[in-house]
Amino acid sequence: MADAEHYFHKAANVDLDFKHGVTAAGGVHIAALGGMWQALAFWFGGCRLHDQDITFKPHVPTDWGSMSIPLQWRGTVSRQVLS
Repeated sequence: MADAEHYFHKAANVDLDFKHGVTAAGGVHIAALGGMWQALAFWFGGCRLHDQDITFKPHVPTDWGSMSIPLQWRGTVSRQVLS
């Protein structure tokens, strides 16, 4: 879990830390944002997609308390609150 949190924070701060001397266009690395969403949904949120179902087995860090993930699954929009 510590590695996951470390890399999540590293991706979140890719432009804010400004260690590389340049920033992405507009100051945002879209690939890093996509990776962060996947880390939130699939690792921390424990989201698993099955043929006809979606399940969650969360691994939310205790100091976060909870998190919510907006989803659209088979035409239904929802927000999953996980802790």
